[in-house]
Amino acid sequence: ANNNNDDDKAELDARAAPKPKPKYDPVTGKWVVMNWDGSVAGVKGGDKRSFHNLNNNNNNSSNTTRQQQPTPVQPPLQAMRYMEITDSSTDMVGQVPFALVKSVADESPAADAGMKEGDLIVAFGSFDHSNHRNLQAIGELVPMVAGAGGTIQIGVQRWNGNNSREMKRLALRPRPWAGRGLLGCHIVKV
Repeated sequence: ANNNNDDDKAELDARAAPKPKPKYDPVTGKWVVMNWDGSVAGVKGGDKRSFHNLNNNNNNSSNTTRQQQPTPVQPPLQAMRYMEITDSSTDMVGQVPFALVKSVADESPAADAGMKEGDLIVAFGSFDHSNHRNLQAIGELVPMVAGAGGTIQIGVQRWNGNNSREMKRLALRPRPWAGRGLLGCHIVKV
């Protein structure tokens, strides 16, 4: 019975001890917290892992690392479907604009593609005025194509100097850059 009391006292002392701050795990890119007993909080099998002896935690890590070796990644089928559009789907004459380019940041992917402030977007990949879902479809498409390293064909109407609009086809390659987002432009619904 005395041994049981010693265990209880040790457990209570461990619970009362100052709690460590979360630690950043560069492997998973997440912050982890240690439970009062040294196990990793919120991790399946955390009771078998401990911050006290990290070397004992490596039994699963070599298998995990081996399974996560870089492999060539094919673009998602959904992204490939929207990256390139055919000439028949880009017949922009008579198409209805559905978005306005409010601004374009210097040295951004949008600027590299030739997008300009005031451009009216009539086609963004395979999306047009009838299927862009309040621009939500574009918001879903851009990260998919960026992840696949692809290009999105865009059709725009642009004012020329003769009080008329000219049609332009642009090739936009979304990607991380020095600014915010993957495009570097502000697009609003018209």
